[in-house]
Amino acid sequence: MSRTRAARALAFALATAAPVPVAAETLVAALSRDRVSIESNFTGTEVTVFGTIEADPNDPPRPRGWDVVVSLTGPRRAVVVRRKEPVAGLWINRESLVIADVPLFAAVASTLPLDRVTDAATAARLGLGRAGFAGTVTEAADARTAAFRLALHRLQSSNGRWAEQPTGVTFLGRRLFSATLPIPADVPIGPYRARVTLFADGRPLADQTLDLIVAKSGFEQGVADLATHRPILYGLLAVAMALVTGWLGGVLFRRD
Repeated sequence: MSRTRAARALAFALATAAPVPVAAETLVAALSRDRVSIESNFTGTEVTVFGTIEADPNDPPRPRGWDVVVSLTGPRRAVVVRRKEPVAGLWINRESLVIADVPLFAAVASTLPLDRVTDAATAARLGLGRAGFAGTVTEAADARTAAFRLALHRLQSSNGRWAEQPTGVTFLGRRLFSATLPIPADVPIGPYRARVTLFADGRPLADQTLDLIVAKSGFEQGVADLATHRPILYGLLAVAMALVTGWLGGVLFRRD
């Protein structure tokens, strides 16, 4: 009987005890635009990600505050990385490695350098920074695959396709933040995804994803659609245009 009473007393105490307060922050973020139109005079643009952190006012404050990481990636493709070696005075492709799920464009901005926001394993798992940009390979990870991944990162960074801004996220107040990501003139067309991740003490607390479309518009889009959906008509028009251009050139520059 005493054991039964003790069990009931313990159950009652647990049921009536006040719950331990647990911080539960959430993110509310948005893009300055959800579509980037590529026209003949396109020279690049910018996309701003802005948002706010919502937290229960009764939650204890974070002693070290929050960190925010914003990434923009897309479109993803399989990429072949080749290594050239000199043979008889000529540089020839020798070894190669296929890396899948590689973003053709990637930009990441953060409140602090990424290695000060979280550890490398967490960043790789969330697809942030160099580790998150490098895609996947079917071969075992070794010095060879690491060298190819490093070469891919070097090539993409040199042409502006991969960019990191260690202090690119700015807090405009205690909870309001923004980040501006540059879009180069030769940005690949296709679907993109922006991801906003909230950190505290190195741990991810919340994240939100936003979609962005980069597409051709105007005359360029019409030509692309014609070539894709009506290739025979596109070919006939191209041949006809070439014939007309050649005939006009002959008439204008005819020597009597």
